[in-house]
Amino acid sequence: MTSSRLRFRILFPLLAALAFAGCAQRLTVTVDGYAAAAATHPGKYLLVSGDPRMPESDLQYRANAAQVEKTLAAAGWVRVAERRDAATLIRFRWFVGEGTTETRRYDTPEYGVTGYNVARSHRTDPATGRTTTQAYVAPTYGFTGNTQRTDTRVTYGMGLVLEAYDLTKPVEDDAAAPQLWKTLVGTRDTRGDFRRLLPEMLKAAAPHLGADTAGLREIEITPPEAP
Repeated sequence: MTSSRLRFRILFPLLAALAFAGCAQRLTVTVDGYAAAAATHPGKYLLVSGDPRMPESDLQYRANAAQVEKTLAAAGWVRVAERRDAATLIRFRWFVGEGTTETRRYDTPEYGVTGYNVARSHRTDPATGRTTTQAYVAPTYGFTGNTQRTDTRVTYGMGLVLEAYDLTKPVEDDAAAPQLWKTLVGTRDTRGDFRRLLPEMLKAAAPHLGADTAGLREIEITPPEAP
């Protein structure tokens, strides 16, 4: 077997397995945006937790909210600390789902000996006139069939939701404030590491914040290296 065929035979199943396992994997982020006709342009906003189980004093919330603040600041939004200074209330929440097992079956080609070629050579001795024959047997190589392989992995769905409400209208409490826009962002990966992927998810969603996407938008991202 030639060295190039041997390398292909060894590498093909490995490459297929790595592609499924997510080595140097690109992830798809979905963005679904809704916006009212009265949706406001960037301005001063108050960021609060949209999950009653996650207080704003929690360190996890504060770390994730800081990433949201960076994304909004790049779009021109200015975060304030007091409600009276804000024109918009933005609620932020996220989730990480239970693991889902995915199984993929695929065929990989196998290469090996497919037959033999026989070559003969004849030599005549000039002194005796005797002719001798030598036979040479050389194997031939090629496709010998497919081997079915199975790969299994566990993936985790995760997402975030940003909801904006108008604070310029007189209302009795924030729950009655008119909703201006809502953006839902989701993806799946094999670690469920929301903190690591959040900056890239926000980057993918940034052009669509405050806008109506009229359906799901799909954006490919390259996740950062795992620590």
